[in-house]
Amino acid sequence: MPKPPFRKIGICMKSLRDQSPEPVLQLFDYLEQKGLRICLDEEATRLLGRGQPCIQGDHWPAGLDLVIVLGGDGTLLSIARNLPDPKTPILGINFGSLGFLTVIPRDQMRAMLDDLFAGRFRIEDRMRLQVEVHREGRLRESFSALNDAVINYGAFARIIDLKVFVDGQFLTNYRSDGLIVSTPTGSTAYALSAGGPILVPSTRSLILAPICPHTLTHRPIVLDGTSAILIEVAGGGNVVLTVDGQTGISLAREDQVRVRQSDQVTRLVIPEQVVFFDILRQKLKWGER
Repeated sequence: MPKPPFRKIGICMKSLRDQSPEPVLQLFDYLEQKGLRICLDEEATRLLGRGQPCIQGDHWPAGLDLVIVLGGDGTLLSIARNLPDPKTPILGINFGSLGFLTVIPRDQMRAMLDDLFAGRFRIEDRMRLQVEVHREGRLRESFSALNDAVINYGAFARIIDLKVFVDGQFLTNYRSDGLIVSTPTGSTAYALSAGGPILVPSTRSLILAPICPHTLTHRPIVLDGTSAILIEVAGGGNVVLTVDGQTGISLAREDQVRVRQSDQVTRLVIPEQVVFFDILRQKLKWGER
């Protein structure tokens, strides 16, 4: 596919108050030398020590051709949720720990940027979830998720009763600490720790993974990406829905959580030489003794 031009670029980063400002200075100088329009968030502006941020909090300007994230996966998840145009490509440079979404190591930033502007990259459209909470027959809240939607107890480790339907067909009653609905991108996040499978990001599937189920034969299940999932809170108090680990809502008895594939995707910029299987071996330390 033809490579889109990048003319106006946003730089967003997590707080680096205990680190050197050198990375953002290098990135800013690199982009400025190419004559590009640069839009900084508040943290990047603070580190540069000049100018005014054009990205303030969650308020992003329209018309960005690319967003470069200096941070970890959590930073990228937050940005993906708040971009005014979900089609804006995102490039993640890892200043966090694990980094399944921020795939570029910080010490390879310059080389990867050279590849980017030479057109040696691909854009991956990552599946998102549309998550709705219905109460007494009315839509109460709506969310979009790149990784997952999780239902569990907000404060105490107690069992929740959840009744689950898939495409209108009854699946089962889960009695567990909670339930995860995950995208393929989220399969290496919370769903993995709950015993779920790892899915290649290009897969169009959903993972339904109970958290510590009371019935040990309740195992994670992979559903078709077009499936519509309905989860009814059948019992338990202080139940919470959390989306991408960052936002959510308290649930009441008989609330319904409806999850399906979103019409929108998140577009990630991936250097040509970055291979998903390499990331798995490196991050999960496969093959090491």
